[in-house]
Amino acid sequence: MGVQKMNRIRNLERISIACFIGTSLAILYYVLFRHTIFWSSNTFLFNPMSRFSDFYNNYDNWNLRGDKNLQYVKQESGPSLQPLWDITSFSLAKISNRHVALWIHNSLAIGTLISVLSWAVRKIRPQAKYVRLSLLVLVGSSYPLLFTIDRANLEWLSAVLLVVALSLDEERPRASAIALALAIAVKPWAAVIVLWYLIEKRRGDACRVMAVYMFLLVSTTLTIRYNYGIDFRDDPLAALTNYGAYQDSMVDGDQGQAFGHSLYGAVKYVFQIIDGSVPNWLTFGYFILAVVIFAVIVGLNLHLKLIGVAAYYPLLIAVSLLPWVSADYKLLNILVCGVIVIVGWPETLSRIRQLHVVFFVILLIPKAYISLGKANPQIIASSVSVSVLLSPLCIVLLLTTYFIDMKQIRNQLTLKE
Repeated sequence: MGVQKMNRIRNLERISIACFIGTSLAILYYVLFRHTIFWSSNTFLFNPMSRFSDFYNNYDNWNLRGDKNLQYVKQESGPSLQPLWDITSFSLAKISNRHVALWIHNSLAIGTLISVLSWAVRKIRPQAKYVRLSLLVLVGSSYPLLFTIDRANLEWLSAVLLVVALSLDEERPRASAIALALAIAVKPWAAVIVLWYLIEKRRGDACRVMAVYMFLLVSTTLTIRYNYGIDFRDDPLAALTNYGAYQDSMVDGDQGQAFGHSLYGAVKYVFQIIDGSVPNWLTFGYFILAVVIFAVIVGLNLHLKLIGVAAYYPLLIAVSLLPWVSADYKLLNILVCGVIVIVGWPETLSRIRQLHVVFFVILLIPKAYISLGKANPQIIASSVSVSVLLSPLCIVLLLTTYFIDMKQIRNQLTLKE
């Protein structure tokens, strides 16, 4: 038993070291080959002039600073579709010094993510050593967290709550459902697990998630509108306007392509290179393709009789790969779920699991070594790098190796029976 405990932590140590080396090489490459006049197009982070702007923009909006007005507040509370995101960013904006607020935000992001993931790993291997150190190296050097900190984005909070939901899923399903509702209230991606609740006939947990989420939506909407003196009947569906603008700029436009890992971004780039433009039918045509791929993933889960975290893992990977836009913050969800899955594997990994770990590590390190915008600068921004092709490819291979591994295990169990 003691040997197994150390085996599992060694898998985590290997991933941590590989991730640290990969990210260190990317940083060295950037330092050695960056541009000297303009912002480097081969960097894996945003323009330094825009650093932490996700946080600062929200901070200024909530405080109505500069040319900001109540329209942002109306959109965020019309209704509050991401209530925990809104109430958290609203609360941080109440700190008078925005630099102090930023420091608190980033400290919480790093500290809580490592602490909660360490707790989750120790639930699997209670006697494992150097867990916190390994996770400090892995999470601290991972591209998803570096990108999230660079933007000062609240995506980390959703990942933290997702870890809690995954870790409590088997022993405390009700508490897990509440944690899942909180994660969805930050970002909606984890809602894919609710679909699996329904498939597994966990209707009570599905209703619990919806009840907690709706409570947060209504209470946050009313709280914010009351605080700003906005009548709840004043443009109550303003959030839909916000999402319409998002569709225009991020999906139909080019702003959602850079720093993303969506399969759509890769397909879009291929059309940009071949035809010099993006056909009008591509957005809807890709939607059909994404639905088909997702249905196949759900079908494989059912065919292989996967349950719990084993079933959630490919679903969470899918909701990173398949949307029209997937900013690289979302890779945090794959990171935390992947760690929980891989830590549960024994020391001697099969060939297919070794490949899975390789693709997992590649996904977690920066890959923006070559700017693709230079190929056709009229339609492709210089910030679009080779990463928009490599990341979707890694995710597809991650899914492929995972299902092959699950199939092999299923076959072995069948033979034993």
